[in-house]
Amino acid sequence: YFADVKNVSAITPARINKWLAGLVYSKVYKGKKLRSGTLRNIKARMNQIMEYAQQNYGLESNPVEKAQDIKSDGRQNKRAEMWTLEQYQIFRETLPNYPMKVFFDFLFFAGLRISEAAVLTPKDIQPYKLIIKATYIRKSRSTTSDRKDTPKSQASVREVQIPHFLYYELTDYISRLYKIKPNEGLFPFTPQNARDV
Repeated sequence: YFADVKNVSAITPARINKWLAGLVYSKVYKGKKLRSGTLRNIKARMNQIMEYAQQNYGLESNPVEKAQDIKSDGRQNKRAEMWTLEQYQIFRETLPNYPMKVFFDFLFFAGLRISEAAVLTPKDIQPYKLIIKATYIRKSRSTTSDRKDTPKSQASVREVQIPHFLYYELTDYISRLYKIKPNEGLFPFTPQNARDV
């Protein structure tokens, strides 16, 4: 996009805005639009280049700093679609095993996040409520971590009331697990496994 530019100082905030807008509306990656996070990363890299030019080559002003923040039409503008009970029951019938069914019951009926349900342990369970203290974190693509004991914010530590039937389903599920320890995870799969269902 900037191949015709002979002098970096000729790049204006308006030109940066036009470039970013072009990225928003083009299908750059596998025929899909770029997400807002990707656009922010691209803009940040261009900002670093311009800062380098300011520090080392005397560029007077950084046009990226004056450019507008442009958001993609992608993911963040979509509203979450909630399933009806009937839709969930149809989905539940397709699940391959009892642990998966219990796991997804927690997502649907208790409103847990996948990362929260994935790290539930027997010690998190109290009569008719769950104590959510941790979320699953992934250290890298090849390894996973068991738990994250310190939440990102205090809002992540909370008690979730669960229906009686869900509590009984969970206690039945736990009774089927062989010698499970209080700090041991209840579900034998990662959040990515659950997302792949």
